[in-house]
Amino acid sequence: MLPPINKSGKLILKKAKHPLLGEKAIPLDIEDGDKFTTLVITGPNTGGKTVSLKTAGLFSLMGLSGISIPADEGTEIPLFKHIYADIGDEQSISQNLSTFSSHMNKIVSILENADENSLVLLDELGAGTDPREGTALGIAILEDLIEKGARTIVTTHYGELKYFAGNHPKACNAAMEFDSTTLMPSYKITIGVPGRSCALEIASRLGLSEETIKRAESLISHEYVEMDKMLAEIESKEQFLKKEIETHAKIKSEAENLKNKYEEDISLIKAEQLELLADSAAETEAIINSAKREIGKIIQDFRKNLAKSAKEKIEKNPGSEALTEAETRISGIFERLSTFKKAKKIKNIQKDLKFNVGDDVYVPSMDMMGKILEISENEALISMNRLKMRIPTWNLRKSKNQSPTPTETKDVFVPDTKRQVSSLNLIGKYTDEAIYELEKFIDNAILSGIDSFKIIHGKGTGALRNAVRNTLARNKLVDDFQSGDISEGGDGITIVKLK
Repeated sequence: MLPPINKSGKLILKKAKHPLLGEKAIPLDIEDGDKFTTLVITGPNTGGKTVSLKTAGLFSLMGLSGISIPADEGTEIPLFKHIYADIGDEQSISQNLSTFSSHMNKIVSILENADENSLVLLDELGAGTDPREGTALGIAILEDLIEKGARTIVTTHYGELKYFAGNHPKACNAAMEFDSTTLMPSYKITIGVPGRSCALEIASRLGLSEETIKRAESLISHEYVEMDKMLAEIESKEQFLKKEIETHAKIKSEAENLKNKYEEDISLIKAEQLELLADSAAETEAIINSAKREIGKIIQDFRKNLAKSAKEKIEKNPGSEALTEAETRISGIFERLSTFKKAKKIKNIQKDLKFNVGDDVYVPSMDMMGKILEISENEALISMNRLKMRIPTWNLRKSKNQSPTPTETKDVFVPDTKRQVSSLNLIGKYTDEAIYELEKFIDNAILSGIDSFKIIHGKGTGALRNAVRNTLARNKLVDDFQSGDISEGGDGITIVKLK
Protein backbone atom coordinates (compact mmCIF):
# COMPACT_ATOMS: atom_id res chain seq x y z
CA MET A 1 0.00 0.00 0.00
CA LEU A 2 1.02 3.64 -0.49
CA PRO A 3 0.75 5.09 3.04
CA PRO A 4 -0.87 8.49 3.73
CA ILE A 5 1.54 11.24 4.82
CA ASN A 6 0.58 13.28 7.89
CA LYS A 7 1.92 16.51 9.35
CA SER A 8 1.24 15.59 12.96
CA GLY A 9 4.50 13.65 13.36
CA LYS A 10 2.62 10.45 14.22
CA LEU A 11 4.32 7.28 12.93
CA ILE A 12 1.99 4.27 12.75
CA LEU A 13 2.92 0.93 11.22
CA LYS A 14 0.26 -1.79 11.04
CA LYS A 15 1.36 -5.38 10.33
CA ALA A 16 4.54 -4.09 8.74
CA LYS A 17 6.82 -6.72 7.17
CA HIS A 18 10.46 -5.94 6.37
CA PRO A 19 10.70 -6.57 2.59
CA LEU A 20 14.17 -8.18 2.78
CA LEU A 21 13.02 -10.90 5.22
CA GLY A 22 10.56 -12.42 2.74
CA GLU A 23 8.37 -15.21 4.17
CA LYS A 24 10.30 -15.11 7.46
CA ALA A 25 9.08 -11.58 8.22
CA ILE A 26 6.90 -11.28 11.34
CA PRO A 27 4.28 -8.48 11.11
CA LEU A 28 5.16 -5.57 13.40
CA ASP A 29 2.88 -2.94 14.95
CA ILE A 30 4.82 0.22 15.84
CA GLU A 31 3.38 3.54 17.03
CA ASP A 32 5.26 6.71 17.96
CA GLY A 33 4.47 10.42 18.13
CA ASP A 34 0.96 10.61 19.65
CA LYS A 35 1.03 11.05 23.43
CA PHE A 36 4.77 10.43 23.49
CA THR A 37 7.68 11.24 21.16
CA THR A 38 10.23 8.73 22.44
CA LEU A 39 9.81 4.94 22.32
CA VAL A 40 12.27 2.79 24.33
CA ILE A 41 12.27 -0.83 23.08
CA THR A 42 13.68 -3.51 25.39
CA GLY A 43 13.79 -7.29 25.24
CA PRO A 44 16.08 -10.29 24.70
CA ASN A 45 18.92 -10.52 22.19
CA THR A 46 17.75 -11.92 18.83
CA GLY A 47 14.27 -10.74 19.81
CA GLY A 48 13.83 -8.35 16.88
CA LYS A 49 14.65 -4.95 18.43
CA THR A 50 17.08 -3.93 15.68
CA VAL A 51 14.74 -5.19 12.93
CA SER A 52 12.01 -2.98 14.41
CA LEU A 53 14.30 0.07 14.16
CA LYS A 54 15.26 -0.73 10.60
CA THR A 55 11.63 -1.35 9.58
CA ALA A 56 10.55 2.02 10.99
CA GLY A 57 13.35 3.86 9.18
CA LEU A 58 13.03 1.98 5.87
CA PHE A 59 9.24 2.32 5.67
CA SER A 60 9.46 6.05 6.45
CA LEU A 61 11.92 6.53 3.58
CA MET A 62 9.84 4.38 1.20
CA GLY A 63 6.60 6.16 2.05
CA LEU A 64 8.12 9.62 1.64
CA SER A 65 9.60 8.49 -1.70
CA GLY A 66 6.19 7.39 -2.99
CA ILE A 67 7.01 3.68 -2.83
CA SER A 68 4.36 1.18 -1.72
CA ILE A 69 5.13 -0.64 1.51
CA PRO A 70 4.03 -4.11 2.73
CA ALA A 71 1.76 -2.98 5.59
CA ASP A 72 -1.96 -2.95 6.43
CA GLU A 73 -4.50 -0.15 6.24
CA GLY A 74 -4.12 2.34 9.09
CA THR A 75 -0.40 2.83 8.46
CA GLU A 76 0.68 6.49 8.43
CA ILE A 77 4.04 8.13 7.79
CA PRO A 78 4.89 11.63 9.12
CA LEU A 79 6.38 14.28 6.84
CA PHE A 80 9.94 13.87 8.16
CA LYS A 81 12.55 16.23 6.74
CA HIS A 82 15.44 14.24 8.22
CA ILE A 83 15.92 10.61 9.31
CA TYR A 84 18.98 9.90 11.46
CA ALA A 85 20.14 6.42 12.49
CA ASP A 86 22.87 4.91 14.63
CA ILE A 87 22.50 1.17 14.06
CA GLY A 88 25.28 -1.44 14.16
CA ASP A 89 28.92 -1.42 15.17
CA GLU A 90 31.33 0.60 12.97
CA GLN A 91 34.52 0.37 14.99
CA SER A 92 37.62 1.05 12.88
CA ILE A 93 41.26 0.12 13.58
CA SER A 94 42.55 2.44 10.87
CA GLN A 95 40.66 5.41 12.30
CA ASN A 96 41.40 4.38 15.88
CA LEU A 97 37.64 4.19 16.66
CA SER A 98 36.25 1.86 19.34
CA THR A 99 32.62 0.73 19.40
CA PHE A 100 31.76 3.45 21.89
CA SER A 101 33.63 6.13 19.95
CA SER A 102 31.88 5.14 16.74
CA HIS A 103 28.48 5.45 18.40
CA MET A 104 29.32 8.80 20.02
CA ASN A 105 30.56 10.32 16.73
CA LYS A 106 27.17 9.62 15.15
CA ILE A 107 25.14 10.72 18.17
CA VAL A 108 27.02 14.02 18.41
CA SER A 109 26.15 14.74 14.77
CA ILE A 110 22.52 13.71 15.33
CA LEU A 111 22.13 16.00 18.37
CA GLU A 112 23.53 18.94 16.40
CA ASN A 113 20.99 18.55 13.55
CA ALA A 114 17.84 16.91 14.94
CA ASP A 115 14.66 18.96 15.35
CA GLU A 116 10.86 18.46 15.56
CA ASN A 117 10.79 17.31 11.92
CA SER A 118 13.31 14.51 12.48
CA LEU A 119 13.10 10.77 13.07
CA VAL A 120 16.00 9.46 15.21
CA LEU A 121 16.79 5.72 15.45
CA LEU A 122 19.37 4.62 18.07
CA ASP A 123 20.38 0.99 18.55
CA GLU A 124 21.71 -0.14 21.96
CA LEU A 125 21.93 3.39 23.38
CA GLY A 126 24.75 3.76 25.93
CA ALA A 127 26.42 0.46 25.03
CA GLY A 128 30.17 0.02 24.63
CA THR A 129 31.27 1.61 27.92
CA ASP A 130 30.77 1.35 31.68
CA PRO A 131 27.06 0.54 32.21
CA ARG A 132 26.57 3.27 34.82
CA GLU A 133 28.13 5.94 32.66
CA GLY A 134 26.46 4.56 29.55
CA THR A 135 23.07 4.71 31.30
CA ALA A 136 23.63 8.30 32.43
CA LEU A 137 24.66 9.32 28.91
CA GLY A 138 21.67 7.53 27.43
CA ILE A 139 19.19 9.36 29.69
CA ALA A 140 20.84 12.73 28.96
CA ILE A 141 20.71 12.07 25.20
CA LEU A 142 17.03 11.11 25.32
CA GLU A 143 16.21 14.24 27.36
CA ASP A 144 18.04 16.38 24.75
CA LEU A 145 16.11 14.76 21.87
CA ILE A 146 12.79 15.14 23.71
CA GLU A 147 13.55 18.83 24.29
CA LYS A 148 14.26 19.26 20.56
CA GLY A 149 10.92 17.63 19.75
CA ALA A 150 12.44 14.84 17.62
CA ARG A 151 10.56 11.55 17.16
CA THR A 152 12.88 8.95 18.65
CA ILE A 153 12.97 5.15 18.77
CA VAL A 154 15.82 3.51 20.76
CA THR A 155 16.73 -0.02 21.84
CA THR A 156 18.54 -0.86 25.08
CA HIS A 157 19.14 -3.46 27.77
CA TYR A 158 19.64 -0.93 30.58
CA GLY A 159 17.02 -1.08 33.33
CA GLU A 160 17.50 2.60 34.21
CA LEU A 161 16.40 3.58 30.69
CA LYS A 162 13.26 1.45 31.16
CA TYR A 163 12.59 3.34 34.39
CA PHE A 164 13.15 6.67 32.60
CA ALA A 165 10.70 5.76 29.83
CA GLY A 166 8.12 4.64 32.37
CA ASN A 167 8.19 7.96 34.26
CA HIS A 168 8.81 10.65 31.62
CA PRO A 169 5.55 12.06 30.15
CA LYS A 170 7.03 12.21 26.61
CA ALA A 171 8.52 8.69 26.65
CA CYS A 172 7.02 5.19 26.55
CA ASN A 173 8.29 1.66 27.03
CA ALA A 174 7.85 -1.14 24.48
CA ALA A 175 8.66 -4.81 24.92
CA MET A 176 9.73 -7.42 22.40
CA GLU A 177 7.58 -10.39 23.40
CA PHE A 178 9.31 -13.48 24.80
CA ASP A 179 7.70 -16.82 25.59
CA SER A 180 8.98 -17.76 29.04
CA THR A 181 7.79 -21.36 28.52
CA THR A 182 9.56 -22.13 25.25
CA LEU A 183 12.25 -19.46 25.84
CA MET A 184 11.71 -18.28 22.29
CA PRO A 185 11.07 -14.70 21.12
CA SER A 186 7.87 -14.01 19.17
CA TYR A 187 9.34 -10.93 17.41
CA LYS A 188 6.25 -8.91 18.29
CA ILE A 189 6.09 -5.53 20.04
CA THR A 190 3.87 -4.67 23.01
CA ILE A 191 3.56 -0.93 23.60
CA GLY A 192 3.38 0.35 27.18
CA VAL A 193 5.40 -2.24 29.12
CA PRO A 194 9.19 -2.81 29.39
CA GLY A 195 10.74 -6.03 28.15
CA ARG A 196 13.17 -8.44 29.77
CA SER A 197 16.65 -9.21 28.48
CA CYS A 198 16.24 -12.88 29.51
CA ALA A 199 20.03 -13.30 29.36
CA LEU A 200 20.13 -16.06 32.01
CA GLU A 201 17.27 -18.03 30.44
CA ILE A 202 18.84 -17.80 26.98
CA ALA A 203 22.30 -18.75 28.36
CA SER A 204 20.75 -21.78 30.05
CA ARG A 205 19.00 -22.79 26.81
CA LEU A 206 22.31 -22.50 24.97
CA GLY A 207 23.96 -24.97 27.38
CA LEU A 208 25.52 -22.95 30.21
CA SER A 209 25.67 -25.12 33.34
CA GLU A 210 23.02 -24.81 36.05
CA GLU A 211 25.68 -24.07 38.69
CA THR A 212 27.00 -21.13 36.67
CA ILE A 213 23.45 -19.82 36.12
CA LYS A 214 22.69 -20.01 39.87
CA ARG A 215 25.96 -18.27 40.67
CA ALA A 216 25.05 -15.48 38.27
CA GLU A 217 21.58 -15.16 39.85
CA SER A 218 23.16 -14.80 43.31
CA LEU A 219 25.25 -11.89 42.05
CA ILE A 220 22.22 -9.96 40.79
CA SER A 221 20.57 -7.60 43.27
CA HIS A 222 17.38 -8.73 44.96
CA GLU A 223 15.52 -5.70 43.56
CA TYR A 224 16.51 -6.56 40.00
CA VAL A 225 15.41 -10.19 40.43
CA GLU A 226 12.03 -9.08 41.81
CA MET A 227 11.58 -6.60 38.96
CA ASP A 228 12.46 -9.30 36.44
CA LYS A 229 9.89 -11.63 38.00
CA MET A 230 7.30 -8.88 37.87
CA LEU A 231 8.03 -8.25 34.19
CA ALA A 232 7.78 -11.98 33.48
CA GLU A 233 4.38 -12.05 35.19
CA ILE A 234 3.24 -9.02 33.18
CA GLU A 235 4.34 -10.69 29.95
CA SER A 236 2.49 -13.88 30.89
CA LYS A 237 -0.70 -11.94 31.66
CA GLU A 238 -0.28 -9.94 28.47
CA GLN A 239 -0.10 -13.10 26.39
CA PHE A 240 -3.12 -14.54 28.25
CA LEU A 241 -5.12 -11.37 27.60
CA LYS A 242 -4.18 -11.45 23.93
CA LYS A 243 -5.48 -15.01 23.65
CA GLU A 244 -8.66 -13.97 25.46
CA ILE A 245 -9.09 -11.04 23.08
CA GLU A 246 -8.64 -13.35 20.09
CA THR A 247 -11.18 -15.78 21.59
CA HIS A 248 -13.70 -12.98 22.20
CA ALA A 249 -13.10 -11.63 18.69
CA LYS A 250 -13.88 -15.10 17.32
CA ILE A 251 -17.03 -15.32 19.47
CA LYS A 252 -18.05 -11.83 18.33
CA SER A 253 -17.53 -12.81 14.70
CA GLU A 254 -19.64 -15.94 15.16
CA ALA A 255 -22.31 -13.87 16.92
CA GLU A 256 -22.34 -11.39 14.04
CA ASN A 257 -22.73 -14.24 11.55
CA LEU A 258 -25.56 -15.69 13.65
CA LYS A 259 -27.19 -12.25 13.88
CA ASN A 260 -26.95 -11.78 10.11
CA LYS A 261 -28.44 -15.22 9.52
CA TYR A 262 -31.21 -14.46 12.02
CA GLU A 263 -32.00 -11.14 10.30
CA GLU A 264 -32.15 -12.92 6.93
CA ASP A 265 -34.51 -15.51 8.41
CA ILE A 266 -36.63 -12.74 9.95
CA SER A 267 -36.83 -10.97 6.58
CA LEU A 268 -38.09 -14.17 4.96
CA ILE A 269 -40.55 -14.79 7.80
CA LYS A 270 -41.86 -11.22 7.58
CA ALA A 271 -42.32 -11.56 3.84
CA GLU A 272 -44.25 -14.79 4.35
CA GLN A 273 -46.22 -13.17 7.17
CA LEU A 274 -47.20 -10.22 4.98
CA GLU A 275 -48.32 -12.63 2.27
CA LEU A 276 -50.40 -14.59 4.78
CA LEU A 277 -51.85 -11.39 6.22
CA ALA A 278 -52.80 -10.22 2.72
CA ASP A 279 -54.52 -13.54 2.01
CA SER A 280 -56.21 -13.47 5.43
CA ALA A 281 -57.36 -9.85 4.97
CA ALA A 282 -58.88 -10.69 1.57
CA GLU A 283 -60.58 -13.76 3.02
CA THR A 284 -61.92 -11.80 6.01
CA GLU A 285 -63.18 -8.96 3.81
CA ALA A 286 -64.95 -11.39 1.48
CA ILE A 287 -66.71 -13.13 4.38
CA ILE A 288 -67.76 -9.86 6.04
CA ASN A 289 -69.02 -8.34 2.76
CA SER A 290 -71.00 -11.47 2.04
CA ALA A 291 -72.50 -11.36 5.55
CA LYS A 292 -73.39 -7.66 5.13
CA ARG A 293 -75.13 -8.31 1.82
CA GLU A 294 -77.08 -11.22 3.22
CA ILE A 295 -78.08 -9.29 6.35
CA GLY A 296 -79.15 -6.34 4.19
CA LYS A 297 -81.33 -8.67 2.09
CA ILE A 298 -82.86 -10.17 5.25
CA ILE A 299 -83.73 -6.73 6.58
CA GLN A 300 -85.27 -5.67 3.25
CA ASP A 301 -87.42 -8.83 3.20
CA PHE A 302 -88.38 -8.21 6.82
CA ARG A 303 -89.52 -4.65 6.04
CA LYS A 304 -91.53 -5.83 3.02
CA ASN A 305 -93.29 -8.44 5.17
CA LEU A 306 -94.11 -5.84 7.81
CA ALA A 307 -95.49 -3.48 5.15
CA LYS A 308 -97.55 -6.30 3.65
CA SER A 309 -98.90 -7.17 7.09
CA ALA A 310 -99.98 -3.57 7.75
CA LYS A 311 -101.60 -3.25 4.29
CA GLU A 312 -103.57 -6.48 4.26
CA LYS A 313 -104.52 -6.30 7.96
CA ILE A 314 -104.31 -10.03 8.29
CA GLU A 315 -105.17 -11.32 11.75
CA LYS A 316 -102.29 -13.68 11.77
CA ASN A 317 -99.30 -11.39 12.03
CA PRO A 318 -96.78 -12.32 9.26
CA GLY A 319 -94.41 -9.73 10.77
CA SER A 320 -93.82 -12.07 13.71
CA GLU A 321 -93.01 -14.93 11.38
CA ALA A 322 -90.74 -12.66 9.34
CA LEU A 323 -88.92 -11.62 12.51
CA THR A 324 -88.42 -15.25 13.53
CA GLU A 325 -87.13 -16.11 10.05
CA ALA A 326 -84.81 -13.09 10.06
CA GLU A 327 -83.42 -14.00 13.46
CA THR A 328 -82.80 -17.59 12.31
CA ARG A 329 -81.03 -16.50 9.11
CA ILE A 330 -78.91 -13.87 10.93
CA SER A 331 -77.97 -16.38 13.65
CA GLY A 332 -76.74 -18.70 10.90
CA ILE A 333 -74.57 -15.93 9.44
CA PHE A 334 -73.04 -15.16 12.81
CA GLU A 335 -72.45 -18.84 13.44
CA ARG A 336 -70.34 -18.93 10.28
CA LEU A 337 -68.53 -15.75 11.38
CA SER A 338 -67.92 -17.33 14.81
CA THR A 339 -66.42 -20.45 13.21
CA PHE A 340 -64.17 -18.26 11.05
CA LYS A 341 -63.20 -16.18 14.10
CA LYS A 342 -62.20 -19.28 16.09
CA ALA A 343 -60.08 -20.51 13.19
CA LYS A 344 -58.34 -17.13 13.06
CA LYS A 345 -57.88 -17.21 16.84
CA ILE A 346 -56.11 -20.56 16.63
CA LYS A 347 -53.82 -19.22 13.90
CA ASN A 348 -52.99 -16.12 15.93
CA ILE A 349 -52.98 -17.65 19.42
CA GLN A 350 -49.47 -16.32 20.04
CA LYS A 351 -50.73 -12.73 19.80
CA ASP A 352 -52.85 -13.34 22.93
CA LEU A 353 -49.85 -14.27 25.10
CA LYS A 354 -48.63 -11.59 27.47
CA PHE A 355 -44.91 -11.25 28.20
CA ASN A 356 -43.13 -9.21 30.89
CA VAL A 357 -39.56 -8.11 31.61
CA GLY A 358 -37.74 -10.94 33.39
CA ASP A 359 -39.79 -13.76 31.81
CA ASP A 360 -37.93 -16.86 30.64
CA VAL A 361 -38.93 -17.53 27.03
CA TYR A 362 -38.23 -19.99 24.25
CA VAL A 363 -37.29 -18.77 20.75
CA PRO A 364 -38.39 -21.49 18.28
CA SER A 365 -36.57 -19.97 15.28
CA MET A 366 -33.24 -20.32 17.11
CA ASP A 367 -34.11 -23.29 19.37
CA MET A 368 -32.77 -21.38 22.38
CA MET A 369 -34.05 -20.29 25.80
CA GLY A 370 -33.58 -16.68 26.91
CA LYS A 371 -34.72 -13.95 29.29
CA ILE A 372 -36.64 -10.77 28.40
CA LEU A 373 -34.59 -7.65 29.21
CA GLU A 374 -36.83 -5.06 27.54
CA ILE A 375 -40.22 -5.27 25.85
CA SER A 376 -42.35 -3.03 23.65
CA GLU A 377 -45.69 -3.65 21.93
CA ASN A 378 -44.35 -5.88 19.15
CA GLU A 379 -40.71 -6.58 20.03
CA ALA A 380 -38.57 -7.76 22.95
CA LEU A 381 -34.85 -7.59 23.77
CA ILE A 382 -33.82 -11.16 24.64
CA SER A 383 -30.61 -12.33 26.38
CA MET A 384 -29.54 -15.78 25.15
CA ASN A 385 -26.22 -17.05 26.51
CA ARG A 386 -23.81 -14.29 25.41
CA LEU A 387 -26.16 -12.88 22.78
CA LYS A 388 -28.61 -10.01 23.07
CA MET A 389 -31.10 -9.80 20.22
CA ARG A 390 -34.37 -8.02 19.45
CA ILE A 391 -37.06 -10.54 18.49
CA PRO A 392 -40.73 -10.03 17.56
CA THR A 393 -43.04 -11.14 20.37
CA TRP A 394 -44.97 -13.36 17.98
CA ASN A 395 -41.84 -15.49 17.69
CA LEU A 396 -41.66 -16.20 21.44
CA ARG A 397 -43.07 -18.99 23.63
CA LYS A 398 -43.29 -19.10 27.41
CA SER A 399 -41.89 -22.65 27.39
CA LYS A 400 -40.25 -24.92 24.84
CA ASN A 401 -43.17 -27.38 24.68
CA GLN A 402 -45.93 -24.79 24.65
CA SER A 403 -48.84 -25.60 22.34
CA PRO A 404 -51.84 -23.71 23.75
CA THR A 405 -55.38 -24.19 22.55
CA PRO A 406 -57.96 -21.46 22.72
CA THR A 407 -60.80 -21.70 25.20
CA GLU A 408 -63.88 -23.04 23.47
CA THR A 409 -66.44 -20.23 23.38
CA LYS A 410 -69.50 -19.78 21.26
CA ASP A 411 -70.52 -16.35 19.96
CA VAL A 412 -74.25 -15.84 20.42
CA PHE A 413 -75.97 -13.07 18.46
CA VAL A 414 -79.12 -11.48 19.82
CA PRO A 415 -80.55 -8.68 17.65
CA ASP A 416 -81.11 -5.52 19.68
CA THR A 417 -84.23 -4.19 18.01
CA LYS A 418 -84.77 -1.64 20.78
CA ARG A 419 -81.38 0.03 20.37
CA GLN A 420 -81.75 3.44 18.74
CA VAL A 421 -78.34 4.88 17.82
CA SER A 422 -78.49 8.22 16.06
CA SER A 423 -74.90 9.58 16.04
CA LEU A 424 -71.25 8.49 15.93
CA ASN A 425 -68.53 10.76 17.36
CA LEU A 426 -65.12 10.18 15.70
CA ILE A 427 -63.36 13.37 16.86
CA GLY A 428 -59.88 12.66 18.23
CA LYS A 429 -59.54 9.20 16.63
CA TYR A 430 -56.90 8.10 14.12
CA THR A 431 -58.15 7.48 10.58
CA ASP A 432 -57.81 3.66 10.70
CA GLU A 433 -59.53 3.50 14.09
CA ALA A 434 -62.31 5.85 12.92
CA ILE A 435 -63.02 3.81 9.76
CA TYR A 436 -63.21 0.61 11.81
CA GLU A 437 -65.68 2.26 14.25
CA LEU A 438 -67.75 3.57 11.31
CA GLU A 439 -68.12 0.20 9.60
CA LYS A 440 -69.04 -1.47 12.88
CA PHE A 441 -71.55 1.32 13.55
CA ILE A 442 -73.22 0.81 10.13
CA ASP A 443 -73.58 -2.92 10.83
CA ASN A 444 -75.22 -2.23 14.22
CA ALA A 445 -77.48 0.42 12.66
CA ILE A 446 -78.68 -2.00 9.98
CA LEU A 447 -79.35 -4.72 12.58
CA SER A 448 -81.19 -2.24 14.80
CA GLY A 449 -83.46 -1.05 11.95
CA ILE A 450 -82.13 2.53 11.87
CA ASP A 451 -82.57 4.30 8.53
CA SER A 452 -80.21 7.23 9.10
CA PHE A 453 -77.65 8.65 11.53
CA LYS A 454 -75.08 11.41 11.72
CA ILE A 455 -71.27 11.20 12.00
CA ILE A 456 -69.42 13.87 14.01
CA HIS A 457 -65.90 14.16 12.61
CA GLY A 458 -65.15 17.89 12.85
CA LYS A 459 -63.59 20.09 10.20
CA GLY A 460 -59.89 20.22 11.05
CA THR A 461 -57.67 19.58 8.04
CA GLY A 462 -60.44 17.63 6.33
CA ALA A 463 -58.45 14.37 6.29
CA LEU A 464 -60.79 12.52 8.66
CA ARG A 465 -63.91 13.86 6.88
CA ASN A 466 -62.59 12.75 3.47
CA ALA A 467 -61.69 9.29 4.78
CA VAL A 468 -65.18 8.91 6.30
CA ARG A 469 -66.97 9.97 3.13
CA ASN A 470 -64.79 7.80 0.89
CA THR A 471 -65.71 4.83 3.08
CA LEU A 472 -69.42 5.70 2.91
CA ALA A 473 -69.23 5.97 -0.91
CA ARG A 474 -67.86 2.42 -1.13
CA ASN A 475 -70.30 0.86 1.34
CA LYS A 476 -73.21 -0.87 -0.47
CA LEU A 477 -75.48 -0.49 2.57
CA VAL A 478 -75.31 3.30 2.35
CA ASP A 479 -77.95 4.93 0.16
CA ASP A 480 -76.81 8.57 0.44
CA PHE A 481 -74.88 11.01 2.64
CA GLN A 482 -74.41 14.78 2.86
CA SER A 483 -73.08 17.56 5.10
CA GLY A 484 -75.25 18.73 7.98
CA ASP A 485 -77.08 22.03 8.18
CA ILE A 486 -75.18 25.04 9.46
CA SER A 487 -77.15 24.80 12.70
CA GLU A 488 -76.02 21.17 13.09
CA GLY A 489 -72.34 21.81 12.37
CA GLY A 490 -72.10 22.07 8.58
CA ASP A 491 -69.06 20.24 7.15
CA GLY A 492 -68.14 19.12 10.65
CA ILE A 493 -70.77 16.37 10.45
CA THR A 494 -72.09 13.99 7.80
CA ILE A 495 -75.72 12.83 7.62
CA VAL A 496 -75.98 9.20 6.42
CA LYS A 497 -79.04 7.50 4.93
CA LEU A 498 -79.06 3.69 4.81
CA LYS A 499 -80.76 1.47 2.20
